[in-house]
Amino acid sequence: GTKVRLKFGAREICPTCSAQGVASNGFPCGPCGGTGQKNVSRSVEASIPSGIGHGTMMRVKGQGNSGVNGSGDLLIEVGVDPGEGRRWEGGRLIQEVSVPVSIIIGGGTIGFATPKGDKVSVHLSEGSRPGDRRRLPGQGPGGTDLDIELVAIWPDNLTEEQRGALNSLKSSGL
Repeated sequence: GTKVRLKFGAREICPTCSAQGVASNGFPCGPCGGTGQKNVSRSVEASIPSGIGHGTMMRVKGQGNSGVNGSGDLLIEVGVDPGEGRRWEGGRLIQEVSVPVSIIIGGGTIGFATPKGDKVSVHLSEGSRPGDRRRLPGQGPGGTDLDIELVAIWPDNLTEEQRGALNSLKSSGL
């Protein structure tokens, strides 16, 4: 959890015309342009509880727009930073995991760290593809599921041994 200072624009009753929109001379009120309300800048400190989920709506009572019947509530949508190599999709956390091409094609075990800091291993079956996803129950923030997305590691430079192996694969039809 944390406290966050939020700055935002709001509307308040015009103090000059008391929300009537008309000045004492019968003409539209100058300060509010005849609307009865003025745009103001506000700041509020909001307490964000620990473990709150991405996309959760919070209500701060009495800090919204003001009207003749009082102030409304301010609604805040919480956005949790997914961190490097991660993104939110429809409320689900997706983590990209870099995998050597040989493991994507031939299968094998990969290891990586989850957002919780746990080190996990996942076995990939033969014939996986870049972009494939796997769901890891309970490994996301707050005990939610985590989806991993396979990203192929493409080498910048090949060694002679790797070139030879690729040529052998070519000649075998792969």
